Formats: sequence, C-alpha cells, structure tokens
Amino acid sequence: MKKLIFVLSLILGCNISVFAEKIDWRMVKAQILKNSPSVRSAKLTLDSARQTHKKTSLSKYLPRVSLVGTGRDLKWKAKNSQTSGALGGLGNSAPYSLNASISVPLNSTYDDIKSNSIALKIAELNYKRSVSNAILKSDELYLDLIMAHEELEMAKRTKKGCIKNKDFATLQYRSGKTNIGQLKGEEAKVSAAERDLRRAQKRIKEASVGLLVAMGRDDIGTILEVDKQIPFPKKVIKEPDYNSLVTTIPEFLIAQYNFERAKVSKRLAKSAWLPSVSLTGSYSPKVDSKWGVNFKDGDLHGGISLSYDIFTGFGRCYDSKIASNTYQAASSEFLEKTDFLKREAEKYYGRLVDAYEDMETAKNDLELSKLRHKIAQKEYITGILGDDKRCLAEDEYEKAQVHLLDRKKNVALRMAEWCNFTCDDPTKDKEE
Repeated sequence: MKKLIFVLSLILGCNISVFAEKIDWRMVKAQILKNSPSVRSAKLTLDSARQTHKKTSLSKYLPRVSLVGTGRDLKWKAKNSQTSGALGGLGNSAPYSLNASISVPLNSTYDDIKSNSIALKIAELNYKRSVSNAILKSDELYLDLIMAHEELEMAKRTKKGCIKNKDFATLQYRSGKTNIGQLKGEEAKVSAAERDLRRAQKRIKEASVGLLVAMGRDDIGTILEVDKQIPFPKKVIKEPDYNSLVTTIPEFLIAQYNFERAKVSKRLAKSAWLPSVSLTGSYSPKVDSKWGVNFKDGDLHGGISLSYDIFTGFGRCYDSKIASNTYQAASSEFLEKTDFLKREAEKYYGRLVDAYEDMETAKNDLELSKLRHKIAQKEYITGILGDDKRCLAEDEYEKAQVHLLDRKKNVALRMAEWCNFTCDDPTKDKEE
C-alpha cells in the first residue's frame, strides 16, 4: 500500500511540475533580446559612446569657470571705521574672484567632434548587428521547436498507420491468407512507431528546454507549444542589386566609418604642428562698506594667449607616420570588405534559391510517393501486391514526408540567415 501511494504521488508530482504553454515568435524574440549577454554588452558600449560623444563635442569646448579665493586685503580697518561687520572691515577688493578660460586648438576642434561622432555611429551599428544575431538565434531555436512538434505529429500518423496495418494483418492471418512472420513484422513496426513517438516527445522537451534557457526562464519543466507551422515566404525574394545591397550592411558601414575616422586622425596628426590659442577672463567684485559685496563695480580682466610646442621629442613625427599607416590600412580594409560582402551576398542568396528549389522538388516527390502508397495499399488489400512491395511503398512515403519537412525547415533557416546578413527587420509578418 505504501508503495502504491509513493508511485501515485510521484506521478501526480510529475503532472504538476510539467505543463504546456503556447508561445509565439514575437514573445520568443522579445525574451531572448532581453536576456542576451551580447545585446546587453553592445547596449552598454553604445551608451558609453554616447556619453563620450557628448563629453568631447560639448563639455570639452565650453569655458572652465572657477571661484578663486584671492587672500588680498584681509586686514581690518579699525581706524576711522564705522562698520563692525566682517565685510565692512575688508579692503576694496573682495577676497575671491570668478575666473573663466577656454582653450581652442586651431583646426582640430571640428575633427575631434567628427571622430567621436563616427565612434558613436560605429557603436550603433555594432548594437544593431548584436540584435540581429540574437534574433537569428531566436529564429533557430523557435524553428527547432516547430520542427519537433511537426515530427511528433508525423510520428502519431505513422503509429496510427502501423496499427491499422497490424489489425489488417491480424485479420489476414486469422483467415489464413498470410503467415505468422508477416504478422510479427507488422507488430514490430508498431513497436518501432511507438519508440519513434517517444523520441519525438523527448525532442519537444529538449527543444523547449533550449528555448526556455535562452529566454532566461527557470521553469525548464514547461513544454512549449506553437500554433504555427514553419514560417517562410511562399516565393523566393527577388535577386537584389548587390552593389546597392552591401552599402546598407553594418559591416560595410563600419569599414566605411573606420576609413573616415582614419582620415580624421590623419588631419588631427597634422594639426598637432599648429599653435594653440587660449582665451582667459576673470572678474573680482568690489567691497562696499554699506551693502557688502558690490558686483556692479568689480574688476574685469581678459586676455588671449598663443602657445606653440617647439620640440616634443619627435612625438608629432611618430604620430603623423602612425596616422598615415592607419589611413592606408583602413582604405585597403574598406575595399576588401566591400568585395567580401558582395561575395557573401551572392552566396547567401544562392543558398536561399537552392533551398526553395529543393523544397519544390521535395513537394513533387511527396505527391508521387503518396500516390504510389495509395495504389500499393489497394493492391495489397486485393491481393495483387505482396507485403514486401507494400512495405517499400510505405517507407518511401514516410521518407518523403520527413524530407519535405526538413526542406521546409531549411528554407526558413536560409531566410533567417539572409535577414541576419542584410539586417532586415524580421518583425514583419511572415507567410506560411
């Protein structure tokens, strides 16, 4: 009795801990983007680039304002003084002044801002690429789950067909129209179908766990269900103009921006040979014995200074040479990246076209094997066709179904890879 209670509690516990939940592609994408370490890292890098851009483009070229204590005329005017207050006892100048200064490097202000603006754009593109890669991962995991569910449905249909064949073989055996070997063969097929069904159920759990972990969830006992077949456009997309296409890809734009930044660095290295200009100003308020500090009649001073480094230990020469080498390397890398992306675009598009063609071929093969299977079933029932021929037709039909399912998944994956390569918005609705 105790053993029975233990078994029942174990079964009930399993039923409580495992339950089904229906999800869709948008939910998967949102959760994976939220929990992706690479996306979070790219987002932090982008935020840092924005702060650096603001710092260099704004605060660096604003005046420096400071309040300075002068320490002048801090002796008391005890003689002939009618004021006993602290401010009234000071000299003519206040013990503090307000200073402002700004340093303006000639011909480098714009280039500094330009360089940091390019760095911000590169960070934005890297973030966009990280998001696209995370979406590709969500596509792959979601498609794997859909594939597992379709395999399960196929295993159920196969088992149902095997049971039907076994029942028919049983009637044939009892009527003396077949032998015990054929009946045992049909029973073995039922056992194999039950095994495949259990494996298909296990595949769904494995796909669910992989997706749940990627979504950052701890309830890995949940079985995820989908309400869609494998999604992909009905027709292959039109072949693009590769010369125009590559100019929109993040890797191309990053190489282009690196080339522009190298040009800016080259100009900055040259500007180091130019003098620097500094503007300074200060204001010291007066002390009024009656009203305290008098800001109206204070002393205002201003000036401009020009400085030039005559010798810097050959540092500027080295910087100019490094900037020149970086410029040439960036130029070569930009051209090489352009050619590489064109080849990649043709490769990805070719894979996509091949996947669609393979799917159409698999559809035709399935229709043909389905027809052969129906004919074989009828001829077997009427006794025209032998059991071995019927089994061969059934195997061919099952393999055709599996092959078409695999080709459909391949189309969806190739489409996801294409969207990731081009960084297209994959949130648009997909047709089945």
